[in-house]
Amino acid sequence: GIFQSYPDLADRFDQFEIPSNHTLLRGMMCRTTELVDALPDGRTRASLVRLEDRLRSKFVTMTPPD
Repeated sequence: GIFQSYPDLADRFDQFEIPSNHTLLRGMMCRTTELVDALPDGRTRASLVRLEDRLRSKFVTMTPPD
């Protein structure tokens, strides 16, 4: 192929930076949730679930209480 490397997605998900912008964070959470639901059990899904947990944790800290 045309690509020089094929990075493992499971490793890449663990390296994603969590946005500090509320709108970007919510968008990333929506996309991540859709992907988690579509993936079969395995290493990649587990990594994406960890990313989803990190996103949710950041969202909770950024959202003011009612």
